[in-house]
Amino acid sequence: MEEEPAAPQNRVAMLPIGCNTLYPHGILGEEKSFDREAICLALDRIAALGYEAIEYSHVAQLSSEDATAIKKHAKSVGLRPWSAHSTGGVGIATADEQRETLRRVRRCLDIAGALGAQVLVYHAGPAPIWKVGATEEPHPIAQEADVIAKMCEDAAERGMELTIENGAPLVHMAYLLELVELVSAESLGICVDTGHAARGDLGAARAIRMAGDKLYTTHIHDNLGVRDDHMPPGMGTIDWDDVAAALAEVGYERVLQLELTDRPPAEREYDQDREMECGIRKGREIAALIEQKRGSH
Repeated sequence: MEEEPAAPQNRVAMLPIGCNTLYPHGILGEEKSFDREAICLALDRIAALGYEAIEYSHVAQLSSEDATAIKKHAKSVGLRPWSAHSTGGVGIATADEQRETLRRVRRCLDIAGALGAQVLVYHAGPAPIWKVGATEEPHPIAQEADVIAKMCEDAAERGMELTIENGAPLVHMAYLLELVELVSAESLGICVDTGHAARGDLGAARAIRMAGDKLYTTHIHDNLGVRDDHMPPGMGTIDWDDVAAALAEVGYERVLQLELTDRPPAEREYDQDREMECGIRKGREIAALIEQKRGSH
């Protein structure tokens, strides 16, 4: 009988595919309705489809007791807690705003840590440079760097990482990279959101290449370049072959984390079950492409 060929040495396994928690009872209204029971149902659906990891999309409404119970449930269905999304701050213009922003993020870090997440995703940068078509303008980057540095200290104390997420314009990504350089903390990285990048002059693959080895996590989703639809990859116009090539080039070996939606724009057809199924199918295709392109380098 012919022997099986030996596996190549130093072969990197395909990236695990993650899905964010989606409200299991239809379109999500107030976040407080996404309670412990609903999140556990969401985890059941994610696991049943074959996803391996999770991002908790809404955590601020949870208690530490909720988080402990949810962590236990995630383990029971074989899901890896990977990331959580922070609530937004209230600004950094004044000392009071900075204190409140830090308080909110610390609470999210506490809950995310109790859920077992490794990464907290945070929206950084002044609102104007998030917008499609934004151009360079004065902004208090040193002031924001001080606030982000405190968040990184809080994250590191909990054994976690903080990632800052890109908007649509190239100028916003440049701002985030400048923040990363100014803060200079091991616990600070970038979350590349492919859907945001595709709506402006940044572009999904370029965002990944710009992030380089500071790419700590992803928000993988698609759109038609007009709205922030949060469709599964493959349902829009993003070039996923180029995205896979970029992920291979920067040596990304973490979770391929999707960010689908339970709050779709009213203008588009929405079928949550179908979109979750499309997400895992296309996610696996992208992961296979990344592995293939790694081998060709």
